[in-house]
Amino acid sequence: MKNYNISSLGCIAFVNLVLIGSVYSQDTKCKIEIQFPTAGDKVGPNGQIRGTASVPAGMHVWVFAQKDGQQVWWPQGGGEAPVKTESWKREATYGTPSDVSGSEFRITAVVVNQDQHNALKNYVKETMGTGQYPGTDLPSAPSGGCSVDKDVVVVKK
Repeated sequence: MKNYNISSLGCIAFVNLVLIGSVYSQDTKCKIEIQFPTAGDKVGPNGQIRGTASVPAGMHVWVFAQKDGQQVWWPQGGGEAPVKTESWKREATYGTPSDVSGSEFRITAVVVNQDQHNALKNYVKETMGTGQYPGTDLPSAPSGGCSVDKDVVVVKK
């Protein structure tokens, strides 16, 4: 039977707490995926987009759609996609009623920093206030942020 004195056990416990604390205090590595819909799915004029994400502190998930052949993107769901237990969802609108069956739409998601988040919130507020939706540039993933590895292309039915 080994004998341990209290001070050596206290030292071991302290080292373990420091090591465990350093693991939990590390920044979350950014990762985001779109799980639904999947490539080639037929979609109506509206539908839900779902995915998973690991988002570093101070970052925000935004989901975008773009009609094939256009340069600009449209934020979906009226704001950021809140992440709950590493899952997120957003309602999407695929184009306008005049977009014909067979039109392709590209879906992507980006984890943005606070400045990008504020700019996107302002864009959404302005467009909702005016009823004009000119689209916007897709933000690039900032330092510490990320985007989906592969966009999802769906077809409007």
